[in-house]
Amino acid sequence: MYELKHRWNQRTQTVADLIEPNKSIIDIGCADKDFLNFYKTTDYIGIDKTDKADIQIDLDIELYTPNKKYDYCLFLGVLEYLENPNKVINFYKQYSDTSIILFSNKTTKKKIWTNFFTETEKTKLVSKHFYDFTIVSNPSFVIYVCSNIRT
Repeated sequence: MYELKHRWNQRTQTVADLIEPNKSIIDIGCADKDFLNFYKTTDYIGIDKTDKADIQIDLDIELYTPNKKYDYCLFLGVLEYLENPNKVINFYKQYSDTSIILFSNKTTKKKIWTNFFTETEKTKLVSKHFYDFTIVSNPSFVIYVCSNIRT
């Protein structure tokens, strides 16, 4: 089993609960692939610069082209770290039927983040890429479940 990051357990479990059983997943910014501790699937690929990622790339430098379409594309707490989150969403959204985007609800920017998104900026970013989305929110994070991509 992959290492558990206790501060991420609640958010990851919430996302896993939103997905029907045994769907295919492409996980952008997968870190240590913690998602697999909460969701069982036989069709998963994790992309990140970490050593536990299936595809090890720096998303600020290059993008990996999947060889198929997945049921879900996950962006869980990764957009804050990217130099160009629009470019990454725009590229990977085409490889899934549904994208799930998770943002922190912190009210101040962490030192290690490249980006900080206000509530308005989060919705504006998501609306730029998707026609339809629902929001699941709690004090620590907000999740956008997105479909019907804008081209």
